[in-house]
Amino acid sequence: MDFERTLIASFEHHYNLAEKHGCFAHFARALYRRVQKLSLTRKYKEEGAFTAVFDMLKSLAYIPTTNIHAAFDAVMLRYARNADGTDKFEVGSSEKRFIEYFVQTWLGHINDRHPMFPNELWNCFDLTREGNSKTTNSLEAWHNALKLTLGSPDGKRPRFWKWLRQMKKECSLKEAELIRLQSTPMKLKTADKRIAQQRKELAENYNPMEMFQYLQNQANYTVIDQF
Repeated sequence: MDFERTLIASFEHHYNLAEKHGCFAHFARALYRRVQKLSLTRKYKEEGAFTAVFDMLKSLAYIPTTNIHAAFDAVMLRYARNADGTDKFEVGSSEKRFIEYFVQTWLGHINDRHPMFPNELWNCFDLTREGNSKTTNSLEAWHNALKLTLGSPDGKRPRFWKWLRQMKKECSLKEAELIRLQSTPMKLKTADKRIAQQRKELAENYNPMEMFQYLQNQANYTVIDQF
């Protein structure tokens, strides 16, 4: 699921008993868009203190929800503070504003304030350990292909009958594809399958005492090109 509040509210209204899981790719991209908005792109690519903070915060999605706040505090202590306990990032700096954004939007304060998006929505530890999908990339690929098919030179929406014919065609194609998949399940690309398996193994062997190495290992599987 994408992190659109109106979409989430609509989903909850119509499917209030269903479990909701956010898309990790959308989560990571949302963080990187904030990096761009705060003009931190260059600092991120320099692979300094801010890069470490960003990568660790992004990888909190792979920490059990019961450990997220403790992990965040540990990350801040290790990567956002100097040896004497002072902050590496000045109050009001872009780096500090990014951390504040993460807390307000994704983490929340442990006692008195809820984030915009609950931890359970963007966390994918259980999904990873179970070997389930954590992104909506395949759905987006189909959506983009459909938009290209229905697009018009002037950029206007397609006429109703054209839209209806195309949707009937899509339904027929998807029904045929569903029958095929029921007999021969679709396989992941080799690289994606390898990464999914490595993430799964990391999650299965998660040890809070080795949290920093775990977060770094998970961070290594997300590259900047994915944003």
